Amino acid sequence: MTELDKKQADCPYCHEPHDIIKGGDRVGFWFNSDNQLCSPYDDAPNVLVNYCPMCGRKLGEDE
Repeated sequence: MTELDKKQADCPYCHEPHDIIKGGDRVGFWFNSDNQLCSPYDDAPNVLVNYCPMCGRKLGEDE
C-alpha cells in the first residue's frame, strides 16, 4: 500500500464517522451520505463533490 493509499483509506473526513472540515473563516463543513459537502451557513448551499478535498480520494468508491 502506498502512502497515498494509506492516507485515503484512513481519511477521517470522507469515511464514517465523518470529522468536520475546518479552515479559513468558515468552520464546520462535513459530508452527507450523498457525497455533498455541507455547511451550517445559510449562504453556503450543499455542493456535490466527486473527490474528497482533504485526501483526494474519488468518492463513491470503496466506501
